[in-house]
Amino acid sequence: MDIFEDLHNPAAGAGALLRGLAKRKDIVQPVLAFTIQILQQSSSDPCEVEGALRMIGELNHQLTKSKKYKKDVERMLDALIISRLRDSSKFVRARAAWCLKEYSDAHFHTKSIIVKVVDGLIQIMCAANEELPVKVESALAIQSFLEDQERAHAVVKPHVRTLVLQILDIVSKAQIDDVISVVDELLEQFVDEVIPVAAEVAEHLSNLFLEILTSDTIDDRTPALNSIIPTLGSILDLVEDHREVMVHVEASVLKPINCILTASHIGEDLLLLVV
Repeated sequence: MDIFEDLHNPAAGAGALLRGLAKRKDIVQPVLAFTIQILQQSSSDPCEVEGALRMIGELNHQLTKSKKYKKDVERMLDALIISRLRDSSKFVRARAAWCLKEYSDAHFHTKSIIVKVVDGLIQIMCAANEELPVKVESALAIQSFLEDQERAHAVVKPHVRTLVLQILDIVSKAQIDDVISVVDELLEQFVDEVIPVAAEVAEHLSNLFLEILTSDTIDDRTPALNSIIPTLGSILDLVEDHREVMVHVEASVLKPINCILTASHIGEDLLLLVV
């Protein structure tokens, strides 16, 4: 997180103020009532809806830890937030995914709500015409639910290959290195599902690595490039006992190794591949 960027971001400042105010007595209830009213009105302006979702997301700690509210959190998500993943506004869809991510560690009594959340996020990831920021927020939300909710695994399992390739496509288009950690999570959680497609994933990563390394804006893309390296290493470790797959993965990894060794700008992280 860039603290200086947040310093000049009014939304971040407002969020910090709201979290501070929420610690005071009798503040959460009127704020919650205000946001719920906006979300329940079908005529609400998309900017107001996005702001209401942001406010609910900022209140996650108070709502999930308070005896008064925590039992109703999943009902609130089901009634007001999940449906916003299909909103006509891309800003609302992205904020809804972010808001759901903020509640990934909530206590869910009803399995079907977890299924509905994760399935909605997966649908966004698989939508060909979905906006990039919406997919990024959805990918990060999926990662959070995989980390915090064991019941999310069964929903994600059939879609592992598609999710990995979609995330690599995001990195290719925007060099958003944060989403590479989602690939790492999928590799760790779904070994049996990843091994059959490991060679394909390694090839995508290798080509992406070469594209970034040889680009004219290498300094701007270095964080994304560095985040690819440990993921390639994870794939190598994953298929170590599967020689027939290992051969293809090694071939993909050798291409960036050769490029690294012949490049004039080699960082310490890049050399990890050849050590």
